[in-house]
Amino acid sequence: MTSTLSGKTALVTGSSRGIGRATALGLAREGALAAVHYGRDKQAAQQTVDLIEKDGGRAFAVGAELGTPGAVDQLFHQLEAGLREHTGETVLDILVNNAAATTPAGSVPEEVSAEQIDEIFAVNAKGPLPPRPASSRADPGRRTHHQHLLSGHAHG
Repeated sequence: MTSTLSGKTALVTGSSRGIGRATALGLAREGALAAVHYGRDKQAAQQTVDLIEKDGGRAFAVGAELGTPGAVDQLFHQLEAGLREHTGETVLDILVNNAAATTPAGSVPEEVSAEQIDEIFAVNAKGPLPPRPASSRADPGRRTHHQHLLSGHAHG
């Protein structure tokens, strides 16, 4: 296991499968502690954590259905608890906004409901906005690296 990111922490939203899973695995392989986010599939997120740990990395799962009221706060409360448990601190070094919502495969515009459009907008347009975690408030000079991946159509 290399240590390019040894001592760093990373949150990858939407990392229970697909590109997000691959990103979390890669960050952990490089030495980062990976927070594996899931929206609805806790079991898939735990599988990602298990894969990381099997490969010699460190990870924990955090769940929040982005796009719903209070989800970002819920996510960061869990993140801070996990970081504190694993590192003794609540510092987040890397944030990869990968979570995305799409319409069901094969949908035509006339079949997409207003509720689906609202969910897609909430997750894809609002979700990537940089959150304001307590870890940033605790250390105003600390910079968090943000990366938004456009992977809504890449399902794995």
